[in-house]
Amino acid sequence: MDAHIEEKLISEYVEKIHLLGIKALYGDEVGTAVYNTVNEACYFMIMLNNCSPTVNLRSFRKGLQQLADTGHENSTEYEQVLNNAIFLVTLYVHQRRHLANRCYPVAAAKSHGPRHR
Repeated sequence: MDAHIEEKLISEYVEKIHLLGIKALYGDEVGTAVYNTVNEACYFMIMLNNCSPTVNLRSFRKGLQQLADTGHENSTEYEQVLNNAIFLVTLYVHQRRHLANRCYPVAAAKSHGPRHR
């Protein structure tokens, strides 16, 4: 069964980060806004009941990475905003993986194959 991906929500937050990147190009300080936007996006993706949070977080990170890959030349401020957002989403993905392994050790063990005794 394929996991449900909240494409509209992901696109909305990728666009918000893109706009913050543009503001950074014009000299605005957007670090706190990037942090708050990513936290809000990840919170909603984790709290949705009809989908897999990890799949959506990875899709969000992929959307940000695609935006970074098509970024403007000589726009280090813009790139920095995207890289910071990607880093924050990556932390959420790793945190979810760590919590899943900790809370569900049997499921984690099964995902790594059979254990030999």
